[in-house]
Amino acid sequence: MRTFKLNHSSRQLWLLLLLISSVLFSCLSFARVRVSGLDDITVAAWAGISGDLVGSDTFCSISCRRGCNRPAHRRDYATVVRSYGASDGAGNFYIRSGTSRLMVYLDWTHPVAGTTRMTDFNVTGRAGPRVPGAYHCNRDANAQTAIDITLPAAQLAGARAGVYSETFMLNVCRLRRDDRFAECTARVDFTVNLPELVQVSNLSDISLGVWNGVDNLQATEDFCLFRNGYGGVAIRSNGSHDAAGRFNLQGAGSSIPYTLEYSQGGGFFAAAPGEAIVAAVSGFVGDSSRDCSNVGGTNTAVRVSVNAADIGSRDPGEYGDTVTIYVEPD
Repeated sequence: MRTFKLNHSSRQLWLLLLLISSVLFSCLSFARVRVSGLDDITVAAWAGISGDLVGSDTFCSISCRRGCNRPAHRRDYATVVRSYGASDGAGNFYIRSGTSRLMVYLDWTHPVAGTTRMTDFNVTGRAGPRVPGAYHCNRDANAQTAIDITLPAAQLAGARAGVYSETFMLNVCRLRRDDRFAECTARVDFTVNLPELVQVSNLSDISLGVWNGVDNLQATEDFCLFRNGYGGVAIRSNGSHDAAGRFNLQGAGSSIPYTLEYSQGGGFFAAAPGEAIVAAVSGFVGDSSRDCSNVGGTNTAVRVSVNAADIGSRDPGEYGDTVTIYVEPD
């Protein structure tokens, strides 16, 4: 049997070869992952129009190996999304304004894999599908990914007014659970402004009928008061023939005074021309659906009353007035 011995100089050479092999292996396994061009998303103020509010942004996602300069260098990857704010056990995303919050949907789109509705990775641990990577932002169509953040219409009318926002993080760093690797993570702020909105609807003309020569005349009409977030409202009224702090019916060369009152299921509150009936006094609130569909189409009543003595002292004829009702957040 032949025996081989490794002398001191041979051992140094062997160690050197091991070191070179390690360096070469590291170079061959080098990969590049990067996210760029993702901007903050701001949705213009909601104007009460039906439909979802959607904010979108297109950005570049790079995932490749070795030289990262040709299609063959693409490397598959998956994207995760995390919230810096409120979430829940189901992994839904939310935006906040003070103590109020609204759920939003985050949809991530890849040119090949299509669109995936994301959940909060902090809660569910679920990522988007594994998709083909890209080697260059401008020369590779796979690089142009997108995010859509949707605020569902069903929440809008019932939401309190305010500026809602939240910060989310997208991560393509092989599903790492932190954002230490700045190149492959990107934060996006989503902001939407929900202003104070009020509306009067479902209000018809009021007919007092023909006076019988004895009784007072009175008629009531129901209508809808809307305010987003079911907040308090103040009502102010002006007639076309107001005088001396009272409402008047006009006709036959003279006028007949009348009273105007409002109610929301309790007592009636008398109105004076140009003066607001404030919520602190009346307790009036706007319904959170624009057409009061939550409460059968109406939530407020207006009542017109005319005293028989005032009618009897005027010339016969047709008398009328047009009243403008103003509703303000209160």
